[in-house]
Formats: sequence, structure tokens, C-alpha cells
Amino acid sequence: MNLNEPIRRVARDRPADPAVVDGDRTYSFRDLWSAVSRMAEALRARGLRPGDRVLLWMPNGAGFLAAHFGAMAAGLVSIPVKAENGPAELEFILGDSRPRLMIADRGLLARLPAGPPPDLECLVPDEVLPGVPPLPPLDIPPEEVPDDHPASVIYSYVFGEGRPYGAVLTHANHYYIGVFCAPFFRVDPGDRILIVLPMLHVFPMGMGILPAFYQGGTIYCGDALRPRTLLETISRERITHIPAVPQVFDQLARSHRPDRYDLGSIKNLTSGADFLPEEIHRSIQETLGVTVIQGYGMTETFPSVCNPPDERNRPGTLGVGVHADIRYRILDREGRELPPGQVGEIEMQTPCGMAGYLDAPEASARMLHDGWVRSGDLGWVDEQGYLRFDRLIKPIINLAGNKVDPLEVSRIIERCPGVASAAVSALVAPVNGGLPSVALKADVELERGAQLEDRDIRAYCRAWLAPYKVPQKIELRRA
Repeated sequence: MNLNEPIRRVARDRPADPAVVDGDRTYSFRDLWSAVSRMAEALRARGLRPGDRVLLWMPNGAGFLAAHFGAMAAGLVSIPVKAENGPAELEFILGDSRPRLMIADRGLLARLPAGPPPDLECLVPDEVLPGVPPLPPLDIPPEEVPDDHPASVIYSYVFGEGRPYGAVLTHANHYYIGVFCAPFFRVDPGDRILIVLPMLHVFPMGMGILPAFYQGGTIYCGDALRPRTLLETISRERITHIPAVPQVFDQLARSHRPDRYDLGSIKNLTSGADFLPEEIHRSIQETLGVTVIQGYGMTETFPSVCNPPDERNRPGTLGVGVHADIRYRILDREGRELPPGQVGEIEMQTPCGMAGYLDAPEASARMLHDGWVRSGDLGWVDEQGYLRFDRLIKPIINLAGNKVDPLEVSRIIERCPGVASAAVSALVAPVNGGLPSVALKADVELERGAQLEDRDIRAYCRAWLAPYKVPQKIELRRA
């Protein structure tokens, strides 16, 4: 089974229905499947075969979706990385994953000081998928692969070792979440789902893109940094679902004007990747006049737990399993299961659980045991069976859904000429009536005679890392 089969089925049954709206361009399911088929054929023509790895460095949009699903349609392993990633992050993932080929946006390639690696074939997507004029229809069956065949590898920060690990997600993982999330979240044919997070993340993929494509819904590409533009899009395009982080919904609530924006089309807003406290949850629902449901998952499991989108919704909780096959439990430090009401580490058992970390058996063994996946989060189960969040115990900082390993940022700062050592930590500031503000703080010790200022450290970080990893506060100690 290839995870693309349901998409091809929709493309054959309802070819003219809209699949993706990207800016002023609308792509039908015929267009989408033609682009997926064309990318798959282009990769095969370059000698790639099922199981080979392809790294994607592209921004959100129809092009990313065509490349990502095209690689998986060919039976290849798609390794998408964030468009925000800097040269240091990309360099590590390239070395760790060892792809046969890289598909990269022209503008992003310009960020690499030395250009793309000379020994790695690089494909610019618009050479295969030009936007204008539309390409002739193409319908090529996806590669038949075993259910446990790797489909994608998503890099995740979990152990605080200064590096991410690649979670291997199979075709069965994708298929399962796409099939069972749709009825749970009431995604129906013709629904319109607005995606504002990086499309490669398992949260928008599992709770938005796959259910929409499997049911015949439409994906809209949005910008999380522009809340008023999002409200205009919701009102104009009659958006039905939005999976996003709590900070996005908080900004929507602060910008909403009932006399200007009509949100009556929304079935539900799904909050994840960061915890949404009960008081703020209820306030957002009241201000926007829509249902907000909070969920829970990991890169290693897809989104597996969520509040039901009906009267069973419990603000302040993470919810229940989206299917009977999904289980969770709470363990103490000795690995014993705890009863309801007691706090311990959350573990999940789900058909969406990863096959392991890419080429990292020791790390996989730390994360997986007897079919259960560790979370690195503390939580508890209440008397009604709802999972509740307590706090992180893994040494990772959560910046509005972006996971940051402070050791990785420290090591980059220490590469800066004139820096002797660096330590990065979280800077948390309470906000009246809103979500806490979390930023990065760097304590930097300079070498004797170094004339660096905090702006120099920030500039160095901006050159090598994703923007959200640049410390907002820097304290320098001079020798």
C-alpha cells in the first residue's frame, strides 16, 4: 500500500475539485495528482529507486506538497526540513541522513555560504513543476510498497544532546492517521483547511493535509504572522478547520472584530504543539465564537490524542485517543504504571508510532520499548480518562511550538570567533491574560581581548540557524 492511493482515488473521482489554494493559484485534484506523478517520474528518471532518500528544503505551498508526495509516490523516503533552517542545521541533517538527492528552492540555496554540496545532486523544483502554463494531466500509479516501508523522516529534538534525530514514519503511519483523523475531526468532502504551520510537521500533516486530501477537501496556504489576513481568509473563503499552535489562536482572538469577520464556517480550531491553559482556551472560544479543541502528539507518533469536537470537549485537557487502537499510560521513574490522578511520564502506543530513528538503533531503544513510545513529558489521566499535561522533563525549550535544543544553539555560538563558551536557557515572562512569553537567553564568555557585542552574536546566529533560535537576550562576560 502506498499512502498516495486515496489521493489518486479522489483525483480520479472528482478531478476538477480544488485541492490546494496557494496565493492566487488554485490547483484541482487533477492538477495535484499530475504534479505528484510528474515529480515521481522525474526522480525515477534520475535513477532513484524505492528506499532511496530525498531531502526537501522548500517553503510551504503547492510545490512542497507536489515534491513531498511525489517522492513518497515513487517509494522514496522524503526528508523535509524547515524552510527557516540555516546552513548549520541543514549541514547536520545532510550528513546524518545521507540523501541521494536534494530538492531545494532557489532562494533557500542562496543562504548556503559555499552553495549546495558538490557531491550531491540538487534539483530545483520549478525545473520539474513550472507554475505557468499548466502542465498536461498525468496519472501514474504510485509505487506499490509494504505497509512498513519508510515514507518520510522528520527530524525531532528530544534528548538534549545538541542534535536532532530523524523519526522514520511509514506508509502505514500516514495512511492510518489520514483515515482515522478525518471522521474524528469531522473533515468532509469540500471542507477547507487553512495551514499556517510548516507543512512538514506531523501536526498539520496529520490533522489537516492528509484528512483533506483523503476526503476531497481543500488546503489553503496561510501566514501565521498575519492574524488579520488569516481572519480575512477565514471569512472570505469559508474556512472550516485550522490546526495551529495556541499563539496563533490567541492572536486571532486579539485581532477579531465580529462586525468585520464572519467565522461562522469554522467547524473547529485544533490547538497543538504547545499547551493551551484552560482559562485562555475558554477565553479564545468565547471571543471567536468557535470550538477550540486541544490535542497532543509528537513527531514520533503523529497527533494521536485530542479532545472530541463536541460536547465532550474538556478545555485544559489534551483529550482522548482519536481511535480505539491508540492508548496512553502514565509511568513513574521505575517504569510502573500509575493510577488516575498521579503525575508521571506519558507513554503512547499507537499505529502511528514511528519505526525508529534513522540509522540510530541506540537512540531508538531509548525511545521505544514493547510497542510504547516515551514522550519526555509529565502528565496524568483524570477520572474521565482524559490526558492532562503537567510539564516537560526532556531538556528541550518549546518556543510557540518550535522545539529548541539549547545545547545546539550554545555550540553554534561557541563557533563564533572570540567566544570562549556559551550556555543557552529559557527566558519565561508571564503575560497578563495571555500565554507566557518564552524566549532564549545566552550567557556568553568571551576570549581575552575579544571586542564582540551582543549584536555580533545575534548576527552570527542569524547566519547559521533558524531565526527563532537566535537568542533575544545575550549577556556577555569579558575575560
